[in-house]
Formats: sequence, structure tokens, C-alpha cells
Amino acid sequence: MNRVVSFLLLSVVLISVRPAVAAEVHTGAQFGAVGGLGGDLYLEVADFAQDLPVDLRIGFEYQARDAGDPMAARRVFINNNTNGTPESSASAWGARLDLVWPLDIVPNVYAFGGPRWASFTSSFEYIGGNENFDVVSSHWGWGGGLEGRYPISPSASFVLGGGLDWFLGSELDGHDTIYSPDLDPVNGREDYEYSDADDAVNQPRFEWRLLLGFQYRLGS
Repeated sequence: MNRVVSFLLLSVVLISVRPAVAAEVHTGAQFGAVGGLGGDLYLEVADFAQDLPVDLRIGFEYQARDAGDPMAARRVFINNNTNGTPESSASAWGARLDLVWPLDIVPNVYAFGGPRWASFTSSFEYIGGNENFDVVSSHWGWGGGLEGRYPISPSASFVLGGGLDWFLGSELDGHDTIYSPDLDPVNGREDYEYSDADDAVNQPRFEWRLLLGFQYRLGS
């Protein structure tokens, strides 16, 4: 949690820097495929530092995801019972910090990249089996991509973008069991390891992104 707070504070400080000339501020929203169905809201500042030809963008996103394999998750985190009808759902929310710069060789196309943070929750319930539990994890990562911006008015643009985010492995905490990529399991079941838990749930790892939305310039 301290790292998340640091991430947000760094973003606020960078966006609050006053350049020698007036900064141009944009806000935007995008929706589409982001490891699941979801979208993000963001604030972008152009000319946030003198003579630095990049924009700074901070965004917050939410996505609905596939939870993983309910029967495998039950074996890895609880027991080998097979009774009950499995139901599952999953979601992730996160924060993104990007540097954004125009590609001079292609009009209206921008590249972006920077650090990422994501919080993941996968929920499993076994109707009639009297068992339910969540698997949670949090991840740091990096990402980048390209986006096209196509003006539709003096202040607004249509945005179409895509890219790839990559997240580091993280502890998977479910029921009373923890699997870690670097440590022995805590209260692990049978001989299951982190790789088994990773296979059982659909935590963020390599995430392709394809989004469309709108960007609006604030102020006059």
C-alpha cells in the first residue's frame, strides 16, 4: 500500500509542476479490451516541463476479467472436494503513469509508456457445496503502445489506441493459503506450487489493450 501511495503522490507532484509556459490539460475516457472488458479515465498535461517534448498522463482503470478455473482453484487453495456448482467472477483495477510523445513520421499518432500498478480479485463460489473464497493479488509492471488522435472539434478528439502491459508475478492469497513466486507456500495444499496457483486463476501478466474513446482539452 505504501508503494501505491508513493505512486499517486509522484503523479500528483509531476502534474502539479508549473512550466515556464502555460500547460495544456486534457481529460479523457477510453473503453474496450484491457485484459477483459473495461476502460480508463485519465488526465494528461502537455508542456508540463520546459523544453521536454512529451506529455505526462495519469490514468485509473477498471476491468472485468475471467476468474480462471474454479475446480483447479478449489484444489490449490482449499481441498479436493468436487461437490457444488461452481460460479466465479473476477475484476482488476489499477493506476497508470505514462509519458506520451508524438511520432513525427506518422500524423496524429502518439507513442506512450510507463509504470503500472494493478489490484486483482478472483471470487469463487460452489453452490450447494458450502464453500466460497477470494484470491487476491497486487502487481507492479510496465506497459506501452500507440494511439491515434483524430480531431472532431477544436477541443475534442476521437482516440483509438492499443498496446501491451506486462506485470510481475505476485503473491496469490486465497482462503488461508498464500503462494509466492519467490518463497515456499504458506499453508499450501498437498504439493502444489506457485505455478499451479498461477494456472488456476487469471491474474494480470501479459495484457493486450485495444481501446477507443474521446479526449477533451480543458480550458479555453
